[in-house]
Amino acid sequence: MSYGYDPKNRVKEGSWQETWIFVQAALEVIGPLLAVFMAIIIAIVISLGLLLIDIRLMVIPGSVVAAGLFWVWRREKRQHAADEAALRD
Repeated sequence: MSYGYDPKNRVKEGSWQETWIFVQAALEVIGPLLAVFMAIIIAIVISLGLLLIDIRLMVIPGSVVAAGLFWVWRREKRQHAADEAALRD
């Protein structure tokens, strides 16, 4: 029995490639959620920074949030209308 490197008899099970596949699968699931959380944290920090500089600068992140909420509301309204039309047909 040899404990050294033997390139002829490579073990396929439990390799680092298999581990990397599991890591990639986990990051594909968790990655977008982590990105959203980081974006929210960064937005809060920027908003607080603008608030500390001058209260009037809070109009900038407030308008961005309002525009985002309006966009989501409009998208949901269009989707609801499309669903209603599909049910009628």
